[in-house]
Amino acid sequence: MEKVVIVWSGPYSIEPAITKLDKEKDFGVYMIIRKWGNKKSLLYIGSVYGEMYWRSFAERIAEHKREWLYDLRGIRIYVGRVKLQKGKRHSKKRIKDIECLLIYVHEPIENVLCKSSYNGRELKIINTGRKGPLLREIYSEDYREYYY
Repeated sequence: MEKVVIVWSGPYSIEPAITKLDKEKDFGVYMIIRKWGNKKSLLYIGSVYGEMYWRSFAERIAEHKREWLYDLRGIRIYVGRVKLQKGKRHSKKRIKDIECLLIYVHEPIENVLCKSSYNGRELKIINTGRKGPLLREIYSEDYREYYY
């Protein structure tokens, strides 16, 4: 089983998140939460990977703002930087597996993909820092569907 540590920061409002993260060509995962009164709702979990055809955290958040966050109040963004075990390399597939497991376990309202099952690599995700509503530890084997 592969161990992954995600160091979360935030929460940021939309504009400060875009401004603060603008120069970073980073990789990892992010989540969008709406706080309304005393209630917090996990709306979306996404990922970015710093290759040419992928967008940065700031670019991705700006896209969400244009597409569907423009008229919502109480939006907060959390950014998770992925730390891998020694000898493991960041890859698009690895980041997608991490994103899918987080989505499958936490069922954000606005996500469409990865909600019905998880079929990625065996992972142990440890969420640290300002992780919001996410579970501290997630083991993929607890969520994998086995067929006999």
